[in-house]
Amino acid sequence: MRWFLPVALAALVAGCAAAPPRPPALPFDAAPYRGFLVPAPLLPFQLEGGAQLMLRGERESGDLTLQADAGPVYRLELHAPLTGSVVVELRLAPRRLLLIDYADKTYLSAPNTPETRLRLFQVDLTPAELETFLTGRVSRARFAAGGGTLEADAGGSGVAEFREAGAVQRFRLDAHGLPTEWTKTRDGALVFRVEFREYLELPRPGGPPLRLPRKMRLYTDGGPARLVVGVRTFEPGQRDGTGWEADALPAAAAGFAPGRLPEPPPATAR
Repeated sequence: MRWFLPVALAALVAGCAAAPPRPPALPFDAAPYRGFLVPAPLLPFQLEGGAQLMLRGERESGDLTLQADAGPVYRLELHAPLTGSVVVELRLAPRRLLLIDYADKTYLSAPNTPETRLRLFQVDLTPAELETFLTGRVSRARFAAGGGTLEADAGGSGVAEFREAGAVQRFRLDAHGLPTEWTKTRDGALVFRVEFREYLELPRPGGPPLRLPRKMRLYTDGGPARLVVGVRTFEPGQRDGTGWEADALPAAAAGFAPGRLPEPPPATAR
């Protein structure tokens, strides 16, 4: 466990520090994004909340800020709950990732590959899967490419399934047509399972609210969750506005020492 005190996820979601001013949001039409299948990934967006994840074999927890843009590219910051200081920063681009550890004063720049993600996080979420984890949506093009099938009753609940990279992606949908459970299996073996435990509702002018996952848990086996996220705020169409790259250290980390990837996790974590 890292030096900062872990706190319960409920406290992470409920805690609210004053946020800095946002850059203007891009125009966003919520209507095409109210269901599970969407015309394109729900990008860009920005969210705040709390997170607990496995990182280099240790369980980390803290307040979370995350920006996502087309690419997809992600910038994630994990803040110490008591001080608010950034402890870990993670930047994910299609080909590269950058992990900056402000507590240990180290950084890791590596290819954004399944092997790298498994060794860092003990689970491999592709960029498209990370977007689905955070938004509960799948693009129609991705669904069709995998021979997707959707069986739903008149109320919207049902099952959606498609294949991708040799794995089966299966979703159980609620009465709003959004996932409550998501499993990924390969050759009959579980790769991961996600529980969407609660949704938040974003008011939208001129129409019904946009429902987005509020509490998500990812498991790879019968043990504790390997990734837990609780969302406090979600802003679609929101750009970060700061500019960043996945292979460029910020000035605050200019003197940090390079780190190394941990050893591969046990087969059960894959």
